Amino acid sequence: MLPPKNAAPRRPLARSSAADIAPYAALLVAVLLVGGLFQTNPGRELLRDAGLLGRPTSYTELAFTDPRTLPSELIPSQDMTGLQFSVRNATTATRVYGWSVSVTKPSSAAAATPATAAGTVRLTPGQRTTVAPVLRSVRCTPGAVSVSVSLSGGTNETIRYQATCTTDSEGAGGQAG
Repeated sequence: MLPPKNAAPRRPLARSSAADIAPYAALLVAVLLVGGLFQTNPGRELLRDAGLLGRPTSYTELAFTDPRTLPSELIPSQDMTGLQFSVRNATTATRVYGWSVSVTKPSSAAAATPATAAGTVRLTPGQRTTVAPVLRSVRCTPGAVSVSVSLSGGTNETIRYQATCTTDSEGAGGQAG
């Protein structure tokens, strides 16, 4: 097929010279440098100050270390062991958390017994710790109870689980009599 009579003759593709490519290469280098700058801590801080990047999410994590091993039976006036929980500071500042463990009847959470165990933990940003309190002379009446772990110190987190308060004779041998 022949080209139309009024068509311009084809020109061979011109080779690009370094002068033609230089502005594009400079632009590419600038984009890479600016992109790299914003991957650094000072660069991210500049983006946050400009309102282009949000603050990191801060939270406190509270969880039972192994829920399958939580004590299912509490015996009045005896110590309870086996309760373990972890606290993680997922904030950008060192925090001191107060923790407490209490035992209540599920229907009367407002009538909680005084803390059976309590303490504090100091955690740096990102740090996690495990707490294994011993509840001394548990006070409860036979039946279902709720064991609660609560945090204070800038957070009001609570976790709980259900257990059974037994009578002394049931807990000691598993059977009365």
